[in-house]
Amino acid sequence: MKQKPFILINFKKVSGERAIALAKELEGLDRSILEIFDLAVAVLNHDSCSIVSETTLPVFLQDFTDPGDRQMATPGIRGVILNHPEKAMSHSRIQQDLESAQQRNLQVILCASSLDESAAIRDRYCADFIAVENRDLIGKDISLAESSGEYVEQALAGANGHRILFGGGIKSSRDINFVIDRGGAGVLVSSLIVKAEHPLEALTGLLDPKNYKNMTTRSEEASCQ
Repeated sequence: MKQKPFILINFKKVSGERAIALAKELEGLDRSILEIFDLAVAVLNHDSCSIVSETTLPVFLQDFTDPGDRQMATPGIRGVILNHPEKAMSHSRIQQDLESAQQRNLQVILCASSLDESAAIRDRYCADFIAVENRDLIGKDISLAESSGEYVEQALAGANGHRILFGGGIKSSRDINFVIDRGGAGVLVSSLIVKAEHPLEALTGLLDPKNYKNMTTRSEEASCQ
């Protein structure tokens, strides 16, 4: 069965009441958009319980502060990001946290900050998603589609059934279409939304249905099970 493109809004350092307010605002996204996209937010661990209880948004943890922390068992926590370029991890820690997440039926987004690291991760681990994030584009006003076409193509060429996400350089619907048209599973977005003066308006503009056609991804799930 084909799946909706996955869009993860990473709140990064947005925290406390600000994070709750942002989540509540984004929850107002038009239902027609959610018929096309699978949307979730990634929040700091100490905010996760509040956001789960006060919104209906699917929530990912930004990492495991402690593999035994209580947020992992909170109903409504859908998954966790591991090895984000800003929170790089050792192989032993990746394995430990991956196993902890899988034992609790949490989805795992395992990040890579280069094509070589992406290949190594695909060969070594089985995660629900592998997110390839080009460090040169994170937080910059540079379009993925305009600057990194070959990078995307190379990352997807070795996917081997893995669901590949892209982060960095997601500036418009063109970037998302670029990823999905080539077989990607979705994107990670942060600054474009969380730093916007009107985040819901920014997200609505990014995901406006009129800019997308036939938006399903090719891969069903990772084939490394």
